[in-house]
Amino acid sequence: MLGPWHIDGRQQRRKTKDSFIFLWVKNNYAQIVYPEIYYLCA
Repeated sequence: MLGPWHIDGRQQRRKTKDSFIFLWVKNNYAQIVYPEIYYLCA
């Protein structure tokens, strides 16, 4: 029988994955978007 720890573990894994994706997007956002803004404003 599955207990609450099963649900918590699944949510924790998803949370870790979401934060990893967030960090990846944030890092690539700086590389992709900032140069375009710089060229548009220059």
